Amino acid sequence: MTISDKKSFNDQFKGFINMPNLFLNSKVFSTSSFETQDILDIDFNSIDFEQLKKHKYLGKRAEYFIKTYLDQNKNYSPIYHSLQIQDNKTTLGELDFLFFDHQKNKWIHLELICKFYVFIGDEKKTDLEAWIGPNLKDRLDYKVEKLKTHQLQICQRPEAQKLLNKLNIDWTRVETQICYKAKLFLPPDIETFQFNQLNSNCLKGRYYNFEDFKNFKFSDQLYYVPQKHEWICEPKTNSQWYDFDKAQRLLKLKLQDKRAQMIWRKTKTGEFFEDFVVWW
Repeated sequence: MTISDKKSFNDQFKGFINMPNLFLNSKVFSTSSFETQDILDIDFNSIDFEQLKKHKYLGKRAEYFIKTYLDQNKNYSPIYHSLQIQDNKTTLGELDFLFFDHQKNKWIHLELICKFYVFIGDEKKTDLEAWIGPNLKDRLDYKVEKLKTHQLQICQRPEAQKLLNKLNIDWTRVETQICYKAKLFLPPDIETFQFNQLNSNCLKGRYYNFEDFKNFKFSDQLYYVPQKHEWICEPKTNSQWYDFDKAQRLLKLKLQDKRAQMIWRKTKTGEFFEDFVVWW
């Protein structure tokens, strides 16, 4: 594992850990939010980098990061990951993480979500209805409803309780928590925005279609088109930048496949921004 690989992993890991919780202090869910605290360094000796490389999808990589975070926190042990809940041969769901919190003296069932949303609503729509993934899939309100009715209730099922009993865990002592990491992006024409149910700290930037981006008034800045596994990083950690023309060429290739793309920019004064360019 090279120094460059370690830095890339470190940037991704810290970026993910520092991503804010979408429902911090929100009443959308009856469960508590699980908050990750920034850590200075990773014990790389305990990291299986070959295993990490296998996780090409961002969701799986996020699971690896939270597993690493829990493993390196002495307050949490033992830790179970991706426990399948089955009824005979039918899979009913899974527990993303199950671990004992020694400080709280209780078992925690943790559901993990890592998402990116753009706002497509107006004043007639609520917070939840108006946010959707940048490729016009994965509506926030649908995800919330699924969590409420299924994933956050999984420990109440007899099949889950049977599994917990096999692990010598009293299911009545298990508390379900949620870690909903997210970044939000507004259209450029909205100057001010009132967040009602969502954490305003998740707002990271704006989104544009390609035609608007080509007429971008910030063409004198430097740019970087991150790979998807880098979307969780903070732009300030990046060291590779290029001009507006190269950014346009790279974006055009991505958008031809109808895949929205994150873009980072850096000003002459050393400020950093992250936005989305969408294909629709």
